[in-house]
Amino acid sequence: MAGCGADSTPDSSTVDNDAQMRAAVAELIQCLRSNGVPEFPDIDVQNGQLAEPSLDPAARSRVEAALEGACRSSAERVNALTEGQRQAEEQRPQMSAEDLATLRKYAECMREHGLPDFPDSDPTGRFILPSSWPPGLGKEQRPMDVVFRDAMSACEQYSVPGTTLG
Repeated sequence: MAGCGADSTPDSSTVDNDAQMRAAVAELIQCLRSNGVPEFPDIDVQNGQLAEPSLDPAARSRVEAALEGACRSSAERVNALTEGQRQAEEQRPQMSAEDLATLRKYAECMREHGLPDFPDSDPTGRFILPSSWPPGLGKEQRPMDVVFRDAMSACEQYSVPGTTLG
C-alpha cells in the first residue's frame, strides 16, 4: 500500500516495508505448507500486522514443530519485520488537535471523491487503509488507482506533514 507525505505523493519506505512483510509472510506460509501443514491458511497483512489464523489443535502442534525446525529462519524474518514495524509505530509522534481536525476533513473529502471506505486517521496521522484495497494503490492504471489519485489531488488542501497511508 502507499504512504503519503505532506505533498500527497507515495512514500516509498512504507511501500517497501509492506512489500517486505508480504514477501516474508508468503515465504513463511509456503514453508509451513511444505513442511507438514498443507492446510495452513493465507495470512492477511495490514500495516505490518498479521491476522491470527484459526487452526485446529492438531495443526497448531505441526505449525510449532515447523517453526522450530525447517521454517525457523522464515519465522525469524517475519518476527524481525513485525518488531521493526512496532518500534516505528511507537516512535511516531501524536498529531496536534488542529492537525487531527484537518485530517478528519481530509478523510471526509476522500470519501466524497469516490472512496467511501476511506478511514479516519489514527492519533499519529496514519490512515490504515482497508485490506481489501489493492497493493500499490495509486501507482497503477486500475480504475481504483485513478479514483485514488484524483481524490488525493482534490483533497490536497487538507494534507498535513507527517501523514502516512498504510
